Amino acid sequence: ATDSTCSIVGCTVTGNKATQRGAGIYCLNGAAPLISDCWIVGNTQNTTGRDFGGGIACVGGSNPTIVDCIIAGNVGRFGAGIGCIQSSPTVANCVISGNSAISTVIDGITGQPEGCGGGGVFAHDHSSPVLENCVISGNYARNWNGGALYCQGQSNPEVTNCTISSNHADHTLTGNLWSGVVVNTDSDPVFVNCIFEGMTSYAVYEEDATSDPAVSYSLFFDNGTYDYRDENANNYTGGDAINANVAEANGNVAGNPNPLFQPGITGTWSNVSYLGVGSNTTRLTANGTPFTAGALVGRLVNADTSQKRHALIIANTANALDVVGDITTTTGLEGYADIGDAFAVLNYDLQAGSPAKDAGDPAGVPPAPETDIRGVSRPHYAGIDIGAYEYDDNAPSVLSISSRDPGPTNADSLVYDVLFSEHVVGVTLDAFFVTTIAGGNAVAVRDRLEGSGATYAVTLVNVTGNGDLRLDLVNIGGITDVLGHALPAGALGQVTTVDNDPPYVAAGPSLQGSPGANAPSVQFLVTFSEVTVGPDPSDFMVTVNATVEDVSPSVVNVDTYPVGGAGVEDQWLITVDTGDMEGDIGLQLLNDGTITDPAGNSLVAGSSSGQVHIVDTHAPRASAPALDGSPPLIAPSVQFIVSFSEVVGDITTADFQVDPVGTIDVAPSVSAVDTYPTGGGAEDAEWVVTVDTGSMEGTLGLTVLNSGPGSIVDMAGNELVASVSSGQVHSLDTIAPTAVAITHGYVGPTSTTPPNPESVDFTVTFSQAVVHFDDATEADFDFSASDPGVTHTGVTVLDSGDQTTYTVTVEGVAGDGDLRFAIATTSDVQDPAGNPLASSVLGDAIDIDNTPPVLTFGAPVLSPLNPNNKVNALGTITYYLTYQDAVAFNVGPADVQVLAAGNITGWNMPVVNDSANPVVIQLSGLTGNGTVQITVDAGTSEDIAGNIDTGPAAPSPSVTVDNAGPGVVIDTPIPEVANQSATVLFNIHFTDGVTHDLASIVLEHGGNIYVDPTIEILNHNTADPTVRLTNCSGDGWIHITVPSASAFDDLSNPNAATVSPDLIVDNTGPTVPTGNITHGYSGSTAATSVDFSVVFDEAVVNFETSGGNGGHDIEVDHSISHGWSTSHDGVTITQMDPQTYTVTLYGIQAYAPHFEGEFRIRVSKIAPADVVDLAGNPLFYSAWSPWLHFDPAVVGVNSITRNVTSPTNADAIEYTVVFSTDVENFDPTDLEFNETGTVAHTGVDVAPASGPEDVYTVTVSG
Repeated sequence: ATDSTCSIVGCTVTGNKATQRGAGIYCLNGAAPLISDCWIVGNTQNTTGRDFGGGIACVGGSNPTIVDCIIAGNVGRFGAGIGCIQSSPTVANCVISGNSAISTVIDGITGQPEGCGGGGVFAHDHSSPVLENCVISGNYARNWNGGALYCQGQSNPEVTNCTISSNHADHTLTGNLWSGVVVNTDSDPVFVNCIFEGMTSYAVYEEDATSDPAVSYSLFFDNGTYDYRDENANNYTGGDAINANVAEANGNVAGNPNPLFQPGITGTWSNVSYLGVGSNTTRLTANGTPFTAGALVGRLVNADTSQKRHALIIANTANALDVVGDITTTTGLEGYADIGDAFAVLNYDLQAGSPAKDAGDPAGVPPAPETDIRGVSRPHYAGIDIGAYEYDDNAPSVLSISSRDPGPTNADSLVYDVLFSEHVVGVTLDAFFVTTIAGGNAVAVRDRLEGSGATYAVTLVNVTGNGDLRLDLVNIGGITDVLGHALPAGALGQVTTVDNDPPYVAAGPSLQGSPGANAPSVQFLVTFSEVTVGPDPSDFMVTVNATVEDVSPSVVNVDTYPVGGAGVEDQWLITVDTGDMEGDIGLQLLNDGTITDPAGNSLVAGSSSGQVHIVDTHAPRASAPALDGSPPLIAPSVQFIVSFSEVVGDITTADFQVDPVGTIDVAPSVSAVDTYPTGGGAEDAEWVVTVDTGSMEGTLGLTVLNSGPGSIVDMAGNELVASVSSGQVHSLDTIAPTAVAITHGYVGPTSTTPPNPESVDFTVTFSQAVVHFDDATEADFDFSASDPGVTHTGVTVLDSGDQTTYTVTVEGVAGDGDLRFAIATTSDVQDPAGNPLASSVLGDAIDIDNTPPVLTFGAPVLSPLNPNNKVNALGTITYYLTYQDAVAFNVGPADVQVLAAGNITGWNMPVVNDSANPVVIQLSGLTGNGTVQITVDAGTSEDIAGNIDTGPAAPSPSVTVDNAGPGVVIDTPIPEVANQSATVLFNIHFTDGVTHDLASIVLEHGGNIYVDPTIEILNHNTADPTVRLTNCSGDGWIHITVPSASAFDDLSNPNAATVSPDLIVDNTGPTVPTGNITHGYSGSTAATSVDFSVVFDEAVVNFETSGGNGGHDIEVDHSISHGWSTSHDGVTITQMDPQTYTVTLYGIQAYAPHFEGEFRIRVSKIAPADVVDLAGNPLFYSAWSPWLHFDPAVVGVNSITRNVTSPTNADAIEYTVVFSTDVENFDPTDLEFNETGTVAHTGVDVAPASGPEDVYTVTVSG
């Protein structure tokens, strides 16, 4: 079929052969037939040239609808069942089984039979078939892939609720190939609610990365090693694994559960299978009698359960099956059935415990069909079942017994359609009974029963009488579904009304309502004795009695009443167009045999209304409007007389149109309408129309308008037929002159400063010739629109000669701003006819400019750019000098003045580019530090009026010149003195630094340091990094140096080298050398308190009064022998400087008054003594002091203290000297002074001057 929409219904297409495509049915070039309830079985493409579609080929945009069909046992190369090229058929409720994609042609390269694919369906080159409620099982592809379905070339099938089972593909050499669904080349099929079961290798296989099949709410079971292979060659088994790893998958049943199909009949073959004589069928004989004769027609069988292919049963006895095709092992191409093979009759109904029950997606895309392959409602229970079959353990029921012609009918035969809830068997004609409904006498005879499955048809004949009858299903015995569930109850059929009596006119035609005489249409009502069909305008005739009949009335519509559009009714409304006439009309119903009742009985006789309606639909006409009188040329208004063919009313000014021609300033208009010759009326045959002539020069006329509803109508309401015009019948001139243009010839600003002219000329143009303008004075002009800053002294006017164009000279012009004027409407200017000046345009403005150009510096641009507005000697400052209002400028380096502040020492000659505005001035080579600006001398430009500039109002913005690098400060090390255990920090501070790098820092040392300490840099990327030293060994000094060019400021100026203060490294403990502990006594003393001077070889800390008697840091050695025994109470230590201390022993005494003894001291190293030097090194050694002899009987000095603290600048110091007992003869000669540096004194005084006393005051002065 080519481009065909025919229907192929109830046919068996079998045993056909084709050279190339479509051995069964070939749909080509847009064909879209309906193929329904057909068997397309056992069709074969020829051995050579096999191509697409062994059963059905759909090519070139052919999209047939294929429903309730069996497509089985067909042979082709691509799509042995259905092959599609650029086509997308819809396939529903079909079985596609036992088809073989196979060829005997040997491939010249491989030496094997050529490859064949898509045993069930092949979708190629933008083919997207829709498959729903289909069984795709037991199909075969040899030497290629896709036993069930092959998709390639951007083909996207939609597969819903299909059972895809036991399909197989293999290669003659390598064995199993991909047996289920194979997709490639950008194909994206969709599978929803499908069962994938029993494939030998893969249920779904993605051959490349461009294709993405979407599989949802489906079940996988027993599909070889794996269920699914994705484009990355990953293999998955089980619905949950597919859901987790395939982006397009969801909702699939977890694991690989058995779908639990209903078991079929099984057994083994007892005889050798053989090909039927003269037919493409195979006879298979079973052991025993396992079958019910005729019960398996249309079912599928696996004739050898060791393989996957299926065959269609077309006939059966109790022990034998006839199947489509040659499947014998002896003669069949790839035949497989033989004696002894195990067989199974297939049944894809679900068992009660099937995991496919209620597991589908009712909201899938595409959605699940409303019924299953058998017509069972879906969902049948709680949810949608997966696969082609809904689980059904219900008994069948009668859904309907419907009449194809429920009447009323007078047919002598009737057909009733009987619809069961599912496929049933055992239905006979005797199961039905014809029932006559009480009140009638209609009867019929059962004739025949047709149909199968869930749908049957019963034909009744010899239908006679009148009234209602129906067909009922009464005898239900033996009626069961395919699972053996018995029909539990019969059903009553639809009532059919039988009518053999003809209709007649019960009333009418009768006029409806009281329509007006000018009604464009009227309606008549006709009532029949019963409902009728078929009345149309040809069944009626309008009768006319007219005085005027331009257009005859006619019937324009016939419809049911009271509700229109019903098509069948006992009352009908007839609409009559009244035409264009004056007179009366009626309506006659004709009897031409076309009006019948619904049963087809014709009308008995016609009928007439008589002349029942008066009509006036003839519209009035108007004559051309006539000008009333001879109005003057300048008349402000004129009148027209309009005559009509009859009296009219409802006339307003809107019913007329003025038609002016010429120059129009104010359009003329209709100002009044009145009856004529007597005014004030509401209706008349003559009317006067007044027209206001407006302001114009030319002619005018008047048109009577036919403007639609509500316009001019006669007394019956008929509107005026057409518009009528008077033509151009009146000339007039009422336009006043205006000043239309005031222009000048100046371009740009104009200076009137001498030596420039002090007067300017304007050209004034009027709309027409005027008089009295050549003697105009200042009062005839309006200069109010000029800028206040512009003044003038007078005006003169010169006529060009045509009285429409004049030259106006404005004299003595001065100031700045716009100069413009208008002609005053109060002047005596008028046209030759005496019309005064109506208006004046405001004249063009002249820009009077006596202000010189303004020079302004913009923000300087630095190169390189600097966020802090700085440059150095390598940078360039670009200044932009804008000349406002200048038309010429000339700037050279000599005109540029550099204004430097601070310590700027020099710069290069400025570079000037004055080729454009703004002028560009560049300054570079700036040395030193400070700020810089520039200015430009006056007189470098002039404006269009010749004004010379006075220079910039202000110099340029300043720019900072910075040629100094960033500062580097290194703090005194912390600590300043350290030993090897100490951590030393040098804190470095960068000022004005943008970047720095301490990688090249230099460390130097001297003295007895031979090994570099460990150096680390902390906070390297901040402005305040720290250099950390550890493991400082030896004794000596260390400092660090930040080299030059270690840091750069934002202008890339480098820093200068900076050296830190020295770190003193000391790893040697302090000592008190011999002779460095002294006392002031040269002999014995009786003093109870003695001061020792202790001098360390370096500064120390922690040498202090401490412990129970203050003496932890001091060892005191009392010489003990007979008669020699002394002691002391405690020790105080006073620091004189970091190296020098005074140690005072107090409470010195002998154990007995007559005892004496010796003692000495040294600095202790024994804990808890904790004397350390500044580096933390503990005391290394201390010598002893000289022995001091204590004799209580000897006079001694206990103490010498001063009255000032050290240091001091006092010119006199008092010392208190305390003796151990009263002494006398103490004077200045007994004193010894120890002075250092430049200290000196001039006098000494001792008080009191005589004793005996134990305390004296010594005053040292000068």
